[in-house]
Amino acid sequence: DYLKSWEPGTNPGPCQDLRHLRTFTVDNEETMDRDDALSYDPKTGSFFVHIINVARIVDGDSRIEKELQKRLTSLYLPDGHFSMFPKHLVTDLLSLDEGTDRHVLSVRFWREQGSLRFEIFPSLVTIDENLAYSQFLGSQREIRIFYEEAERLREERFERGAIEYKYRDVDIFLEEGHVRIFERPSYPAQKVISEFSILANSLFARYAREMEIPILFRTQKGDVEAVQNHPLFNSEISEFYTYHRLRPLWGKTRWDVQECSHFHLGVPYYTQMSSPIRRYIDYVNQKQVWNHLCSLPILNREQMVQAQFEIQSHLFEVGAIQSRRNF
Repeated sequence: DYLKSWEPGTNPGPCQDLRHLRTFTVDNEETMDRDDALSYDPKTGSFFVHIINVARIVDGDSRIEKELQKRLTSLYLPDGHFSMFPKHLVTDLLSLDEGTDRHVLSVRFWREQGSLRFEIFPSLVTIDENLAYSQFLGSQREIRIFYEEAERLREERFERGAIEYKYRDVDIFLEEGHVRIFERPSYPAQKVISEFSILANSLFARYAREMEIPILFRTQKGDVEAVQNHPLFNSEISEFYTYHRLRPLWGKTRWDVQECSHFHLGVPYYTQMSSPIRRYIDYVNQKQVWNHLCSLPILNREQMVQAQFEIQSHLFEVGAIQSRRNF
């Protein structure tokens, strides 16, 4: 009832107009809540990762934020899908749909004298195309450059000690009383999108650290020496037994206001900010960066510590719901 009369925020902030760039999304064919997109500028050799600017749309509305805090995340269960945001918003106003103009937070990165440079800023983009993974092919000339950059990013992560576990993922559905299990199809494009997403989240974390913006970092303090000296060690793992033996040495992933490296991803700083319509933590982190860019008040370190404890305890409950339903 509240949303029937609700109007989204209109403050564009210090917005850059990037509607001249070809911008597209790449997702599963059934995806309706598209929250990230890519662009490339051949004139400057710059890549862009764009994240829907949910913080701008919500505009600090406390009633909506309290509801998001209770839900914490979208739930994908065998017998139903429950969105963190109402479904009509997720598939419309908050989705990067083809043919729409959308306000986003953009990460621009490029290489200069052997170093990777970046900047983060709000922008306005036009979504030119919604592509499925099966359509995003490295054989296409205008797309090949994304594959080449993704491979370079992957090699750099592995040089820093990254480990990849190649597993077969499944979807579980309950249909008319019958449990059905389907193996998810695998596409080369998924690795490309994954690399760009990891980089974007890592650069968001680095930006927050440099600008002294309190956010929740995703950390993992693994034992590098113990892992690399283990007789089963390999940077690419495909057997569950090997994963089972090495995984305890990676260390547990946890949320922390203190920045730290993420061991198995091979990045010096990491957070989650790329899916603010599906995860509350991403929204909170995005709001901190957005408010900083707009010179608006942000949560201090003590307030973020409190938010961390509240969120983490409730995430255990959410994870338990997902596990029980799958079981």
